[in-house]
Amino acid sequence: MINFKTTILIAATLVGLSSCEKEECLDVEERTISTNKTAFYRDSFLTLQVAPQQGLENVDYSWTLPDGSTSNGYQIDLGYVTPEDEGEYLLEIGKGGCSVFSTSYFLDVQMPPIGCSLDSNRLQITSSNGFTFTNVSYDESSKRLDAYNSSASIYLDFNSSIIGKPKEGVYSLTPGSSSIYSVYGSLNFGFSQWFFPSGYLYVYNNNNKLTVKCCSQPFRNSASGTETTASLWLSEP
Repeated sequence: MINFKTTILIAATLVGLSSCEKEECLDVEERTISTNKTAFYRDSFLTLQVAPQQGLENVDYSWTLPDGSTSNGYQIDLGYVTPEDEGEYLLEIGKGGCSVFSTSYFLDVQMPPIGCSLDSNRLQITSSNGFTFTNVSYDESSKRLDAYNSSASIYLDFNSSIIGKPKEGVYSLTPGSSSIYSVYGSLNFGFSQWFFPSGYLYVYNNNNKLTVKCCSQPFRNSASGTETTASLWLSEP
């Protein structure tokens, strides 16, 4: 959901703001904040901007971010957005030290579409080969999500610096990575071990219950080096 709000300010009557010449203030045109793309968790390098005031000098663009920090300029780069970036972004535009009008933009950070369908608590390695797991749990001390059945087990190791349960977001499936948004996934069955050498894992947190999903990510046999793809969906009960 995206909400816009614009307020016209009578500069000479605002408390705490200096006055300016009426003609000078009226030269500053109203603007609406726009963004370059949909805000997806860690998948969108996001920019918020307004059209610059053409032909005018010394126009002030003052942003206030949801965390209270400030920025200046007609454009701000938020980078790859995470849940911490969600909230209202306020922009005041003025000239000569006075505020002419303000506008705001509510940034709603969303999960990207995963791109495939899968049964719950299942690892699908090929169209005909996979495992269904009956026990799924996350251990906060080891930072590990475990799932198993009578013949196989799979575990996802999250970064050791995570406090509590992982936050929602898109995590890299990267063995040995030090990034807080990384996870190592491995499957053991019989005498075989498979793992995700790369790719992305979607993590959801609903009432402190984790659900993780990935779709057609690289999947490799650690002994033979054979590589295929696998899709995964695990949910805590």
